[in-house]
Amino acid sequence: MLGYYYRPLLTLSFMIENKLWGLKNTSLRLMNLIIYILSLIFLYFFLKEQSEKKYFAEIATLLFAFYPVNAENIVWAVARSDLLVLFWGTLTFLFNFFFRSECPKCQEFPQKKALKSSNFFYFIEIEKIQSGKLNFGGTFRTF
Repeated sequence: MLGYYYRPLLTLSFMIENKLWGLKNTSLRLMNLIIYILSLIFLYFFLKEQSEKKYFAEIATLLFAFYPVNAENIVWAVARSDLLVLFWGTLTFLFNFFFRSECPKCQEFPQKKALKSSNFFYFIEIEKIQSGKLNFGGTFRTF
């Protein structure tokens, strides 16, 4: 019986990490930190494209990065589930923006590819959420 807490991508991430360098406290926390930093980078690029105010993206990303509650997700190994939701959610936001925008920088990335990527990241993200009812990217409102 798989149970209520069946999350295959979370389990897969732990299995890959175990094969690479074993399940040690330092490696678990380091991987959580890497996922968190990547999520912050994606969040920064998304916010940078959303606002033309000077330093808005930098300040918002720094406030989010150093918010004390987020430290718990890095230190607690099992909280990787929350970090993966943040990671896939920020990617969903970013690619959904590429799909909806008409900015000259975004034209380098074809809109169909952006929509497919956004939907792919959204489905990976809802795999992380137990109920599957949250809609971070709002990708289905584009149809």
